[in-house]
Amino acid sequence: MGAVLLPAACADQDATALTVAISSEAQIPAELDSVSLKITRGNSVRFAQTYVVDPATRTAQLPGTITIQPREDENLDDPVKVEISGNARKKQVVLRTARVGFVEEKQKLLRMTLRYSCVDLPSGCADPDQTCIGGRCVDNAIEARGLPEFISVEATFPKGKEGCFDLSEASACLAQRTAVKLPGDLVTEVSPGQFTCRFTPAPASAGGTVDAGTLNVFALWKNQADQKLPHVLESQSPEGWRTASTSPLVVELADGLCDAVRDGRISLLSYSTGPCAAKIEDTPLCQPTEPLVGKAFFESDCHRCAYFKETAAGTPGECQTFYDAALANTGSAEQAITQQVAASCLYDGTYSGPEECALVGGCFFQNMTPFLDCQASCVGATEPCTTCADYPNLLKWSQCLEGWKPLDGSGGSCAAVCGSSQENAVICQ
Repeated sequence: MGAVLLPAACADQDATALTVAISSEAQIPAELDSVSLKITRGNSVRFAQTYVVDPATRTAQLPGTITIQPREDENLDDPVKVEISGNARKKQVVLRTARVGFVEEKQKLLRMTLRYSCVDLPSGCADPDQTCIGGRCVDNAIEARGLPEFISVEATFPKGKEGCFDLSEASACLAQRTAVKLPGDLVTEVSPGQFTCRFTPAPASAGGTVDAGTLNVFALWKNQADQKLPHVLESQSPEGWRTASTSPLVVELADGLCDAVRDGRISLLSYSTGPCAAKIEDTPLCQPTEPLVGKAFFESDCHRCAYFKETAAGTPGECQTFYDAALANTGSAEQAITQQVAASCLYDGTYSGPEECALVGGCFFQNMTPFLDCQASCVGATEPCTTCADYPNLLKWSQCLEGWKPLDGSGGSCAAVCGSSQENAVICQ
């Protein structure tokens, strides 16, 4: 699977930034055929793109990380909102959101995983300031100062078996698992309508004890595509399990996971008392060292920048996005968003055809790929761009496609209204 190779980081280590690490328990493309990423601050859209699985190759270019930098005039405590959604057949099936600010001169790391516990959440999260965590809707505000620091992309998504949790079929972490009887061994009604799910794991040998530091709990979800490989639940986490008592060790599932046991969404629960350290939030899953045929995953080498730090001269900063370039060229946030949506539609096939695209973004552009590649790279050092300044004015450079209708009601095709040559082309809207 090919990937857009982008910088290992969009900011210096002492810069003020937030790096979001993205992953998914739901398999791509078996269960999700596109992933959407949107970043807003206040009413301003700073980044919006959908990454679509190629139906021919069944692969996709999915960014493993995206770095967000505030502009110099912005209050660091004002949060950005990060929204990641997994989609299937043009329907959103899982959504995760977070509101988080910045810490001055610190690069913070926020891990956001699309989890099975939130797939097709029965009740949904009606409050836009809530998100699904472990199957329950909770406040999506996160304290930036409590987040770990971002070290490097390599440390965030380790390859090989060091510094990560191995969940491959050959993993020793999956060996010698013990099944938990569902739901009989787990569910207790502690008060009318209130339930807990607890079990006491047996030690590996008679007379032994179970250490929470080497206990891993695994869940197999009824609707997951791969019914052989379970998912590991994180220790001491609202998305996994916690220690209810220590002598003997009693495990209590997060409330939302208890709901999933009771309604049958979790079909198998098991545990292992060794040999691997307990999976915690800060321990990532090991990444494949080679691309997997027919599977797409969030690649550690594929890195995006959400928006850039402006320079005094007003030239493209070290992390300029398409939106920033369009805003600089048009002077209009509304036009910049229109161009960004249009570019996303054309570039990664988010929408099914010209008619549907026209409803979203208006007039669209031919030969967009070199411009986007240049902007997305943040440096533009490779062909077809010598520098990102090679295409400074998208308004003059873009060209409308034949047959796509302008939104101003003037009739005819975009080509007829805008002109058919690059030199004369303007944006129809």
